[in-house]
Amino acid sequence: MIETKAALDKVYESAGHASIMINDIAEKSEQQMASINEMAEGLDQISTVVQTNSATSEETAAASEELNGQADLLMEQLAGLQLKDID
Repeated sequence: MIETKAALDKVYESAGHASIMINDIAEKSEQQMASINEMAEGLDQISTVVQTNSATSEETAAASEELNGQADLLMEQLAGLQLKDID
């Protein structure tokens, strides 16, 4: 009978330790989930910035080509002009 009680006490103690470990695992899992969510949010923000930068780069390239074309036209128009010597 004493051996049975000792064995049951040991089972009870082990169950208590297991319960504590399971609670610790659950807590750590929640912390990891929160960290993962923060990382996902950060990656979404980075993605948004990259997309905005890409669109801005395309707009800048188009504006640069337009200005280059206008500069070429101006150079053609200026090539036909001659300045008079004022002496």
